[in-house]
Amino acid sequence: MNSTPVAVERVIEKFKDAVANNRCNMARRSKNDDFLSLIGWLPTQVFSYLEETLTCKHYVSGPDMNIGSSGPKKGGVWVFGVDIEGYEVYVKMHDLPVPGGPSFCCISFHESEGGKKLKYPHK
Repeated sequence: MNSTPVAVERVIEKFKDAVANNRCNMARRSKNDDFLSLIGWLPTQVFSYLEETLTCKHYVSGPDMNIGSSGPKKGGVWVFGVDIEGYEVYVKMHDLPVPGGPSFCCISFHESEGGKKLKYPHK
């Protein structure tokens, strides 16, 4: 699903608020861990970088449903792409509807796969 630039900017602002309030976490997945090791970053550096860098032009898709092994989860999943140290990085974030303000889980943070370039509808 593609969203309007206004909707994308809104979710980016929510993400920035979540970063400022320490309400972001990185999913522990081998792809994420391996890529973070490759570039020498910690999850906190990822969130700071995305907070400073992310704009509507980085949007790829969303919001989509997060379908886990236990079924659908509340909140939307957003996909962005950013260039880091020569890598096109696939960033998938779950906007978590929890009490206390915006929260995000970075489900995926790794080099885009399959030799396919990500498509950016608002670039």
